[in-house]
Amino acid sequence: MKFNLPVVSTLVRNYWIFQRLAGYKLHLFLLCALVGGLISSFGIALLFPLLAASQITPVQANPLANFAEGVFTYFSIEMSITNIIVMMLGVFFLQALLTFLQNAYRVYIKATLGRDWQEKLLSCYGNIEYEYAISKSTGFINNLITIEVKRAVSAFSAFSIMLANLISIFVYVGISLQLSWRVTLGGALAAGLMMVSMKSGYRYSKRFSRETSDQNTKLNEFLLQTIQNYKYLKSTATFPIMFRKVSSSLNTLVSLQVKLGVIKWVLKAILEIAAISMVLVLFYFEVVVRGHSADSIVVICWFFFKTINRVNSFSHNWNGFFATEGGLVIVTKAIKNLENYREKITGKNIKSFSDKIKLTDVCFSYSDKTTLDNVNLTIGKNKTIAFVGESGAGKSTLVDLLTGILKPNSGSLTIDGIDYDEVDKNSLRHLFSYVTQDVTVFDDSVANNISLWEQGNEVEIRQRIEEAARLAHCSEFLSENEVSDEARTGDRGVKFSGGQRQRIAIARELFRSPDILILDEATSALDTTSELSIRNSIDGLKKDKTIIIIAHRLSTIKNSDYIYVLEQGKIVEHGSYDQLIQITESKFRKMVEIQNR
Repeated sequence: MKFNLPVVSTLVRNYWIFQRLAGYKLHLFLLCALVGGLISSFGIALLFPLLAASQITPVQANPLANFAEGVFTYFSIEMSITNIIVMMLGVFFLQALLTFLQNAYRVYIKATLGRDWQEKLLSCYGNIEYEYAISKSTGFINNLITIEVKRAVSAFSAFSIMLANLISIFVYVGISLQLSWRVTLGGALAAGLMMVSMKSGYRYSKRFSRETSDQNTKLNEFLLQTIQNYKYLKSTATFPIMFRKVSSSLNTLVSLQVKLGVIKWVLKAILEIAAISMVLVLFYFEVVVRGHSADSIVVICWFFFKTINRVNSFSHNWNGFFATEGGLVIVTKAIKNLENYREKITGKNIKSFSDKIKLTDVCFSYSDKTTLDNVNLTIGKNKTIAFVGESGAGKSTLVDLLTGILKPNSGSLTIDGIDYDEVDKNSLRHLFSYVTQDVTVFDDSVANNISLWEQGNEVEIRQRIEEAARLAHCSEFLSENEVSDEARTGDRGVKFSGGQRQRIAIARELFRSPDILILDEATSALDTTSELSIRNSIDGLKKDKTIIIIAHRLSTIKNSDYIYVLEQGKIVEHGSYDQLIQITESKFRKMVEIQNR
């Protein structure tokens, strides 16, 4: 059955969303709300014996008064004013305690739900297909995890309070119906009309909430770009350009937040005034105009006032829900999209590389642009293979295919005779270490950068760190104590030069001791002496490591076993350094001659 009422359909739809996320925790929270509403109602019902005992007004028989008197009779308690007041205090204290526990539990659910969402998003992001990952900006992912999750959690908090209020409303209205169905239905009709009149305010809240989510994403993108490119912006005095973009985004956010705040508090003020007015009008009409007994009317008015307060709270949180609902929509949609683009990594587990990697008729393209065209090559175990060519020739794409983060459009890749499609991708990637063109350095100690926070025997790990640092010639700018020191490297290793960052990155990959080492322009930022030292270290690994080198500086690949020359995605030449250099008209020889000028 499809619900046509917007309020009902919104409640039902989001209930199932949160029920899937919070499970039994949400049910337990709502059970506390139900028990709290019943206890509060019993406290109000004690007004009947109190009025009777004080002889302020005669009490007419009704189910609620009979129930309250029955409790005293059952426990053999005298219905004196003192006993009634003590019981009322006890009941309302119990209700206050239950309300405290209920809200403390809601805060716990809210905190754990936020953690679970953040872990889920990060886990999904780590497992999505690489092509989808690079189509999303870092600002989008950062905004999801840091901002939109908080807004989604706030939406849950508002929604759970709404449900608790709804339960209390049903309890209070249900009991009021036992006292006077005419008065109760009249009050319910007035409250309903009041809620309908607020509809346009809620609609604007929902719209501004989603605009706020979109603007948060843009702001995070601008901030990340500003921080990541700070050196360039500072050096070229272009920081004010990015500042203007960030400032414009901030101003838009301020405008949206002010609009949401104004709507929220205008609706709250209207509801409070309306609630008090309806209670007073109700009392005047029933007692003065119709001449009814004041006892039931006083109790109904109390129930009605508490109901209106709950309606007020419901409306306030309904508006708060729509003010943050944009975060919920974006987070749930993002999780669904990330799951849809989840990389298939299951397959045969590979523990080592024993023979060769072979590419047969491999083609790959980004959209309509062909990057690799009919590539055939073989990488033997413990061989050093070099890929050379101009920028955009397809060298880095070829490496991305080797590590399995990209899939060819056609052709096949095999490792030790096993097709890549049949291999567990994580086990495949554990065989590789990769020093990228854009050196990866984390804002942590040098030791943690090299070991990637590996846990185990601390003495053994420290020895491995020091050995890796020595092989990468980090000792030229770091002492042994500095390698193990807790001093941070700064954001992306800003405290070190480009060449020093490269050596730290090389040390990390040597620490991992992989079967296959990929060096993508790994010595491009090094001086000639350091490059020679690193090259000698790499040559020393040749006997027990497979090494793949991407290089523009052709002097770094003289000792390679085999060289593939790429041009516009095709392998145009291949052979050893000596073979290719001896071919007079070879493209490789021309490249060497240009660099030697």
